[in-house]
Amino acid sequence: MKEFIQEICEAVGPRISGSPQEAQAARLIAARLEVASDEVGIEEVPIHIGVAPALTTLLVGGVLVALVLYWFVPLLAVLLIPLVLLVLYLSRPRGKDVIDFLFPKGMTQNVVAKLHPTGPTKRRVILSGHHDSAPVARIFSGPFSIRLARPKPVTLRYFMVQSPHASCPVTSLAPVMT
Repeated sequence: MKEFIQEICEAVGPRISGSPQEAQAARLIAARLEVASDEVGIEEVPIHIGVAPALTTLLVGGVLVALVLYWFVPLLAVLLIPLVLLVLYLSRPRGKDVIDFLFPKGMTQNVVAKLHPTGPTKRRVILSGHHDSAPVARIFSGPFSIRLARPKPVTLRYFMVQSPHASCPVTSLAPVMT
């Protein structure tokens, strides 16, 4: 598996969500899974490119602006923080498209591979992961640049998650980075 990940990184390079490189990585993964699966498909999913980083910027920028405003117009600062938090809450946990219209539309992909059971099914195993890559945030530029995200070597261990619902017994393998 490590060799295949290395192959994708070298053949495709950075894979920002919605980019042609991400689509190329999805096709490589689908081709590799066809050998070991009964059915493989690529699902196209519409997205707005750049919303997630913008939400982080909104949070940090909103708090910084509120801190400055607090000394000049305290009421505006007190109103700004709940507004920023409301946008974040509606966008992420609630899944509402609050600021998405400000960003270009794009398509991302889910690669789905299935093994058809030969006998009765008692459990389902779901493996999931991301084939896109996040950009590295930098402050300043040139020789004095500071990386906010440094790649670190990680070891992946998996733990089993069993669904408590008898009507839909799903077992999932979830990665844990150590």
